Amino acid sequence: MSASTVQTPRRTRWLAVAVLASTFVAGALAGAGLVRLHLACRADEEGFEGRRLPPPLAALDLTGDQLRQVQEIRDRYHPRVQQAMQTSWPVLKPLFDEMAGEIKAFLTEDQRTLFDRLRKEMEAQRFGSDGRVP
Repeated sequence: MSASTVQTPRRTRWLAVAVLASTFVAGALAGAGLVRLHLACRADEEGFEGRRLPPPLAALDLTGDQLRQVQEIRDRYHPRVQQAMQTSWPVLKPLFDEMAGEIKAFLTEDQRTLFDRLRKEMEAQRFGSDGRVP
């Protein structure tokens, strides 16, 4: 058995592990983004019509009365959700930054640039330009 024959399965296994780990991290980031989007929804002057529903509710084709009830519940929970975000974001942000750093290590330069820009836009949209929870 030659050295190249031994290296190929080992290399293949490591590549498979790297792809699996990358897929897991990407899914975790996407899931975290959806959760943060849901938690970041808050009351504003535009009223309920201007606010986005979280995906599980948006898919239900709610009636006007059901939308009003959902809004009342969301408004009632909003202060507690904001408090939880303010408490947890300082702990979560460094973890997300660390994961992003590991992901960026295997991206091309163009992918890294786009990834950084999109990530910054997402944080600014959800948490303000300084990345802090409102």
